[in-house]
This record gives sequence, structure tokens and C-alpha cells, in this order.
Amino acid sequence: MGNELDEVPQNQTSTYVQFDEDDEGCVWNIRVDWQSYDEAVLWKNVNLCKMTAPRLRYDPDTKTTSFLAE
Repeated sequence: MGNELDEVPQNQTSTYVQFDEDDEGCVWNIRVDWQSYDEAVLWKNVNLCKMTAPRLRYDPDTKTTSFLAE
């Protein structure tokens, strides 16, 4: 399978993601499966070379996921 995290990140923490040496390019699809949430979220064509810290947030009250690129 592709580049995946081995464990679930905790709230308010950051996680370093390293891509395989064979991977090339800047544009990726990012899929998030939140715990206790029935649907996955998918962002397509995210240019990771244009950001240093993408932040993903989930609001359990509205069941909304947001993506902030820094």
C-alpha cells in the first residue's frame, strides 16, 4: 500500500511523514480516516512542495474536516 502512518496521531500533536525514496513529485492525494467517524475524507492533488505544515482538523459537532496549509 502507499505511504501510511503506523499509528493514530493524538489530538493537538504533530506527526512527521517521510515518503519512500522511490516516490517523486509534489502532488499527492491525502486520505484521512478519523476514529469514531464513519466516512473517510479525501483531498486530491495536494501540492505538498508549497507548504511546510499541513494541518488537518475535525469538528465532531458539525462532522466537518478542514485542511489548513502553512
